[in-house]
Amino acid sequence: MKAKVITISADNWDQLNPQDANANVLVTCDDTTQWEATFYSYRNIISLAKKNSTSAELYFGQYFFAPNMLLVEEISQSSICDVVKFLIDEKREVFEKTFQKVDSKNEVSEGDEISRGRNGVTIVF
Repeated sequence: MKAKVITISADNWDQLNPQDANANVLVTCDDTTQWEATFYSYRNIISLAKKNSTSAELYFGQYFFAPNMLLVEEISQSSICDVVKFLIDEKREVFEKTFQKVDSKNEVSEGDEISRGRNGVTIVF
């Protein structure tokens, strides 16, 4: 199994602070399976806890939980692609426990290579 397409979705992708952000990641593999997880930067967890401490969310910021969560240094195309490739190639069991297998969502043709939008980026290998 190898990553064929990685789609990264985040609000205002073109304006986000990579050290303080989170993004949804959809990986389409060469065997046509699709897997998704949410990547958070370490700093983003702290920012969310501070924000939640002034609201009733997550028991006033006393805990944080997100299903299929991965923590990374920064939310960037290179960081996310590197982590995904490493997990699939070297730590498959971690990939399969962290990412959730999903029904096929969409197809991207091989000619697309990289497409960027306001809310994310799609990388085709």
